[in-house]
Amino acid sequence: MAQETHNQASPYSVPPGFLGELAQFIYGAAPRPVPEIALAGAIGLLAGIVGRAYNVSNPPIGLNQYVLLLAPTGTGKEAIANGYSALMKSIRSAVPASADFIGPGEMASHQAVIKYMAGGQTSFVSLVGEFGIYLQQMVGPKAPPPARLLDAYGKSGAYGEIRPSIYSDREKNTAAIQSPALSLVGESTPEKFYEGMSEGLIAEGLLPRFTLIEYHGDRPDLNEEACAVPSPEFAAKLAELCAHCLMLNQPGQTPVTVQLSDEARAMFDEFNSYADEQIRGKGEVTRQLWNRAHLKALKLAALVAVGWNPYMPTITPDFALWAIQLEKANVRIYLHASKLAKSANKPLRNQRSKNACAP
Repeated sequence: MAQETHNQASPYSVPPGFLGELAQFIYGAAPRPVPEIALAGAIGLLAGIVGRAYNVSNPPIGLNQYVLLLAPTGTGKEAIANGYSALMKSIRSAVPASADFIGPGEMASHQAVIKYMAGGQTSFVSLVGEFGIYLQQMVGPKAPPPARLLDAYGKSGAYGEIRPSIYSDREKNTAAIQSPALSLVGESTPEKFYEGMSEGLIAEGLLPRFTLIEYHGDRPDLNEEACAVPSPEFAAKLAELCAHCLMLNQPGQTPVTVQLSDEARAMFDEFNSYADEQIRGKGEVTRQLWNRAHLKALKLAALVAVGWNPYMPTITPDFALWAIQLEKANVRIYLHASKLAKSANKPLRNQRSKNACAP
């Protein structure tokens, strides 16, 4: 019997295994620690490292993630960047190429991202500050459709490919990119993000690819015991994982397929049926959100499985339940925001969604 996947457990609990350890390190290293911020950072970093080296589902897809963190000014969002720096610095001498897993933090356009990947960087995470402003610019009336970022999200599997781009200016041309595993962690204040929020942004398809994590609390107290240096044991574990993924990312290597236990498979079958029921007879916004819910949860659960055992990753019922609850909360946040936008008949301004599953 599959575990019940529709209860109201908190979606922001610490996940098991190495993903949880990453979140705990970012939290413990932060001068002003916030669990939601640490979780968003941990998901992005692990996805940037393992996104191309591991696949799940059939047809296969990589484990890259798009994460959007919303938290008020002064709540310590910089903990993610600082945590990434501390972690990667700790393994720089052991695995020099691990630096490639951290991508650029500033993106002039989605075309620039594709150009960067075409240069050979095909598995990395980019941390983008002020993402609400960036998103408005990217999808504004004078901006081209963000088709390439839409395309990149689902092309990380073993047979995925972004086709070449050809421009009148030949210097802008890009070659085909095999199995690009782009992961993004966008940071924004709720006000700035919802200022440009509309149903159209969801219906367009880019936002539903992002897992939205919100922090509603106030400025946390200063953590005078913050420790920004990972233990030798933790650094060694990170170095081993990075070295393994760098090996799997080499030409001619085959990604590792994440397996599912029978009970976990039954849980995801149930969740897929549940998502199907939410789609039938509904509008485009609801369809876009639930259409990807099953796959997004599966990728999140696979991420936990890789962190638990990189050599024989298997999704267990606990991993499945954690991922499904997180994705369900994500859909609820978006649906509430879209209802506010629709009722106002204009982009949301200075409003925040109510997270029904806030911790």
